[in-house]
Amino acid sequence: MRETVCVTGASGYLGTHVVAELLSQGYRVIASVRDVTSEGARYLQQLAQAQGADTLEVMRADFTVPNSLDAALASSDFLIFCAATTALGFTSDVDVPHTHQDANIIGTDHMLQSVKRCTGLKKVIYSSSMAAVFRSDVADDHLYDESDWNNDNKANSEPYFYSKTQAEQLLKSQYEADTSGALPTLIRFNPSVLMGPFTAKAHQESSISILRNLLDARASGCPRLYYSIADVRDVARIYVDALRNPAATGRYLLPGKSISLLGIAAVVAQHFPEYKMPSRELKDAMVYALAVHNTGLTTAYLDKFLGIEHRFDDSKLKRDFCDPYRIELAQTIIDSVSAIRAVAQPGVKSAV
Repeated sequence: MRETVCVTGASGYLGTHVVAELLSQGYRVIASVRDVTSEGARYLQQLAQAQGADTLEVMRADFTVPNSLDAALASSDFLIFCAATTALGFTSDVDVPHTHQDANIIGTDHMLQSVKRCTGLKKVIYSSSMAAVFRSDVADDHLYDESDWNNDNKANSEPYFYSKTQAEQLLKSQYEADTSGALPTLIRFNPSVLMGPFTAKAHQESSISILRNLLDARASGCPRLYYSIADVRDVARIYVDALRNPAATGRYLLPGKSISLLGIAAVVAQHFPEYKMPSRELKDAMVYALAVHNTGLTTAYLDKFLGIEHRFDDSKLKRDFCDPYRIELAQTIIDSVSAIRAVAQPGVKSAV
């Protein structure tokens, strides 16, 4: 008999890949989505029609609403929690982004309460973020590991970073307080920047926007920025593997591989010559000056990331999961650009 996995945020960038990976490994999936009319949800409905209703069920559930997950979890053996709010938007009301991102904290608490009520779950896979790891009180060459936590308070933290930190710490503390052992096993992952193919135009509003903005800029120079990139397909496979991996335990950093923005540009220039790519890095002072007129590049962000190539100890991940990074970084970038081109030019095929 097939085991059933509930995936929250199933219509999102990572969620759609998790659902596809689960189906490829023979699981039955309950795909939890907030908007059944969204493009991502429609993609899942197409998968359901192809796979059969007994294999994939798309169910409406809003993680910001209490008890919303109860029905899905009642008939599930496992939960993979990918639901999150990420888009900040731009507004003169400084409280709006924080209110929007606080949904991550509220949603995690609602998920935990549903898990407590649905006693048949065997394991919970929780997708956090490297945003919950970065610290402000360490040297630039600090080697991050699973013991690190973002220590910025709400006033000094980017809203998404704060919400992901508080949400994961809430979950951790609740599990540590469970002396009865009644809760299902919890595995937490902290992935970095996700790239790779996508199935819905809205997925470009995720970390894919870094690449899309680079393509749109048509600039000769770029900031001295570095990104740790994990292929979304590798991350989905790791999450699914964790369901049955007896070695999986606790928290895992999932940084992927490091590359500069200029390095990303070089890969794009080699494989997509139609795009004008930067060939040099801008002086830091110029980048700060430009940030004054760029709502997507704040001085606070530059203070934390400009010129810093963060270091991560992912030995625990590599020890417990065989060959976690199977897709070459250049291929990840190529497939991401192909997907962006497919959205911009209907009829162009992407590698999904």
